[in-house]
Amino acid sequence: MGKGFAKAFIEAFAEGFAKGLANQEQEQEQEQEQKKGSSAALTRRETHPSNDPVSRIYEAYPRKIAKATALKAINKAITNLAKQNDCSSENAENLIYEAVVKFAGSPAGQKGEYTPHCATWMNAGRYLDDPSEWHNLNAANGNRNGNKGKELTDGNLEALNVAFPLDR
Repeated sequence: MGKGFAKAFIEAFAEGFAKGLANQEQEQEQEQEQKKGSSAALTRRETHPSNDPVSRIYEAYPRKIAKATALKAINKAITNLAKQNDCSSENAENLIYEAVVKFAGSPAGQKGEYTPHCATWMNAGRYLDDPSEWHNLNAANGNRNGNKGKELTDGNLEALNVAFPLDR
């Protein structure tokens, strides 16, 4: 019984081992095909930009920071604008996209690190701003008061001269 059992065990083990190797090789081939397929899909996505309007708006925005937050804010802006104006989401998307393109081409949209993040811009409803404001040189340079700062300084100096006259 010992030799027959050992022979049967070895044959069964060899057969099971061979099947296991075949299955393992087949699984590896399937994994490689899946990887090839997913990399091909990734390549297609990279070469053909998404037609998703939210992504299109984000890509048009001049500053690419905090993408996930920006995409949420864009979605929220589209929803809010559609509700406020009682229009379709498509119309809201187009209005926001046009505003973003105008903003990106304006001095305010080209201030580099001083250009607001996309989410900030969307959450503030800046797509509803008058585009001429984005071209206002003082607003684009961060001086929202125009010449008021100079006027206040001159007025302060005059008040100081009255209060504390200098003997000349």
